[in-house]
Amino acid sequence: MDVESASVHDDTRATRTTLPASHGNPRCCTRWLDWLDCTGLGLSHDEVVSLFRDKAGLAMNEGSMFGEAGKCHMRFNMGSPRCVLEQAMHQLEAAVKGEGLQV
Repeated sequence: MDVESASVHDDTRATRTTLPASHGNPRCCTRWLDWLDCTGLGLSHDEVVSLFRDKAGLAMNEGSMFGEAGKCHMRFNMGSPRCVLEQAMHQLEAAVKGEGLQV
């Protein structure tokens, strides 16, 4: 595994640590994009979008843009500097805790 691949792998793992009720789909993940399946959070699609956008302040593509099967999924672009990804994880963690979600 090269350094860039290891970095993306670590960033994906950080997402799973911050939001363990979500999981990615390795078959749908590219080197820089990952799908977060948030169905395990027990939230509606609109609530998932609100959690990421309004509460965590993260701009991600909502899965429903890509069809009905994408509901409760968010597309996470990991093609950013590590400091940006770490800040995003802190924001997401704060939003999850603020909502009192069991993850």
